[in-house]
Amino acid sequence: MSNTQPPPSALHPALPYFRILAQEHAHMPDEEVTTWLTITEPDVSRSFFGSKYFQALALLAAHRIIMANKARAESAGEYPVASLSEDGGSISFRHDTPNVADEDSIYTLTTHGQEFLRIKNRRPLGPVL
Repeated sequence: MSNTQPPPSALHPALPYFRILAQEHAHMPDEEVTTWLTITEPDVSRSFFGSKYFQALALLAAHRIIMANKARAESAGEYPVASLSEDGGSISFRHDTPNVADEDSIYTLTTHGQEFLRIKNRRPLGPVL
């Protein structure tokens, strides 16, 4: 009988955090989540986040997955309806756009991104003089 699961060493150490924090992605195979975690690693500093590193990494990866899915849906012409007026025949669609002047505003578009920002903003910046 063939074992289709990869050896434990092949799975990312942040995977358990991801599974707890991003339960809406439970359908994703471990290998796919591990790929997202791995490609997100360069953007999350171990020294900055310290003991919160794996949590921050999992949150940022979950945020990126959601944003990638939104981009895929929007490129297929699927936009969320913001308002609907039946008699007038008017439909408004919501298109989330971050503030380009604020580099962190992209994180406000998902709950995972907001939580990533919360952790990021609570980290000490160093000694206060």
